Amino acid sequence: MSSAETFAERYEEAYRFNSYLDTEANAETEQLSVDSRVSEELTERVSDGYLVGVEGDLSVAQGDIVEDNPSVGIYYLSSAIAIRGDIQSSTLYDVSSLRSVTTENQRVLYCGGNDGE
Repeated sequence: MSSAETFAERYEEAYRFNSYLDTEANAETEQLSVDSRVSEELTERVSDGYLVGVEGDLSVAQGDIVEDNPSVGIYYLSSAIAIRGDIQSSTLYDVSSLRSVTTENQRVLYCGGNDGE
């Protein structure tokens, strides 16, 4: 697994976990786990970096109810910037190329600068 894929997979797990805690967790939330995996077939080299697709499941236990929620993230990663975006689908199954998808809710995760800036 490349460093771009490792970054995307680990960031997605932290992002989903923290996002759920921030927006939906309550006193009844007993257990929360995230399992993310990189779609290696969809990791694409672009001119100055990589596009990486990550999908997985967010599992939430509340009492006797366990709920699995699919999650998908698309990442653009280079040495200068990292961006994460959502897609409307809950899976990458029908995606043949990450260049063909439209992302929404993009977030800049990292933006490196020159020493002189």
